[in-house]
Amino acid sequence: MSSLRKLWTALGSRGGTIAYDITIASVGGTRTVQFRIRKNVALTALVGLTALLVVILVGAVTAGRQMRMAARASALRAENADFRRQLSRMAEMEDRVRSLEATRRALVQLIGAGDENGRYLEPPATAAGSVWAGATHAAADPDSVLSEEQLAGMRSILRLAPLRGPKTRSFGRIGSTGYLHTGTDIAADVGAEITSPGDGVASFVGGDEIMGQLLVISHEKGIDTMYGHNSRILVKVGDGISVGQTIALVGNTGRSTAPHLHFEVHLNGKPIDPELVYPDYWQ
Repeated sequence: MSSLRKLWTALGSRGGTIAYDITIASVGGTRTVQFRIRKNVALTALVGLTALLVVILVGAVTAGRQMRMAARASALRAENADFRRQLSRMAEMEDRVRSLEATRRALVQLIGAGDENGRYLEPPATAAGSVWAGATHAAADPDSVLSEEQLAGMRSILRLAPLRGPKTRSFGRIGSTGYLHTGTDIAADVGAEITSPGDGVASFVGGDEIMGQLLVISHEKGIDTMYGHNSRILVKVGDGISVGQTIALVGNTGRSTAPHLHFEVHLNGKPIDPELVYPDYWQ
């Protein structure tokens, strides 16, 4: 007991300082380094190192979270931009659909295949299949005669026939049905080229329930020409058309029993027999 008291007294006489001797030796023991560090310094260094490690860890976690948030924000911005582009395209498509529907209704009323709301008036079926003939066309007079002056004016504009081939059906009443076939049907192979009979502008291009792939060209002096059952149309609405230009390819689309071109000529909205413009051209 007296020995411990002496040791404590001796330590106290040194100011109560406790130190650690640290020895570092090489693997072979040929060289050693020894130093002494006080306990309070060691504790301070340990606390400082621990605090530094905590700061580094917290900083790493925070930086990782911020990087993930930045990446997510970038992805959200990209998704938002893509969503805006899709909305813009959808708006453009809706405008285009509304424009096409308005054009379709105007065309249906123009050619007499529907009512004032653009709904189709279904014709009766015949032995040859369904025939496209609306109320206005049925009421038209196929025997009406154009003056030589009118014919000469139309021939000066419609200078070329759109297709050469055998005629399978003429303009006129269909049997006892009273319905009027408002154009001339010309047989040809699928893919045969159809050329514009005169200069003009493509005023309608699109799919039609009865005529399939349908094209209408507006010419001068109230003249329109129409081309039905195409396999492919090579122009778009608004395109300027030159005489002799290839505008479509013969097909069998819509209500058609064989490949052919259904060709119509309209003067001021009224269907005219194409063979009056091109006499003796189709046999």
